[in-house]
Amino acid sequence: MPISNDLIKPTGKTFLDAYLFENLEQLRILSDEWMKTYSNEMPHGSLNDLTPNEYAAKAVWIFHAIVYHLFQYKVYQYFS
Repeated sequence: MPISNDLIKPTGKTFLDAYLFENLEQLRILSDEWMKTYSNEMPHGSLNDLTPNEYAAKAVWIFHAIVYHLFQYKVYQYFS
């Protein structure tokens, strides 16, 4: 009888389902590589289907645009 954990989101089949590991260290290495790929290179629905790196770059660009426009507004008000 399988044990269910509501805190773990099912992700479907992964390399773990089809791979026979030689030892636990190999499993750790492949798991770490998969997590890095999943966390940095795969698009996420919660990030508007962008990768985390793309989302961060977009957020920085938006922040700089806002600061630039606020600065321009303050300069305009100062000289008006």
